[in-house]
Amino acid sequence: MLQESIIQYLVSNIEPIRDLNGDKSYRCSVRLKDDLQLPCVVMKNSSSMLDHVVDAFRDLRREGISDSSAGHQFEQYLAMLRTYVLGGNRISWHHIAGIGPSAHAIPMEKIRQIKTEPNMTWIAFNGVMDDGHSFAFGTPFATEFFEMPKGYDASRIVEITPLADRSAHFYREKTYFECYIDDLP
Repeated sequence: MLQESIIQYLVSNIEPIRDLNGDKSYRCSVRLKDDLQLPCVVMKNSSSMLDHVVDAFRDLRREGISDSSAGHQFEQYLAMLRTYVLGGNRISWHHIAGIGPSAHAIPMEKIRQIKTEPNMTWIAFNGVMDDGHSFAFGTPFATEFFEMPKGYDASRIVEITPLADRSAHFYREKTYFECYIDDLP
């Protein structure tokens, strides 16, 4: 798939979200050229990520920390480099053969309904489905994608309510991949 085709599909069909840096990204599923299906992928603008990396390294240099620093400072430099280069699960856009909506991406309108308590380390809520059934969802932090009950996808959630039963089975956050694309708006 051409990069332009991916961008066109995302902008036309996928609801954008904002990440922790305030950057726009898109949650989707992709099929790779070897037919591997990845149900949870976040597409992000590569320029935005590069800007964050450059800013972080400039901050380190201002503090006198660089690749030629000694001891603890050099370890800080390596830790930063390791985070940006080796951290996360990534795929390259040129491996993508197909793209579609993710069955695990709860619509942002519903995500905004989640009420959290200050200083809580666990986000828990009930997702009420279009047939009236309610399921418990929980995550320590990530709300990009969630496991879904059998026979349901995230688009069927019609309401988010406070968690009623703290002993319920929780559908948890799902691991996802990131894909960086040039010129993604």
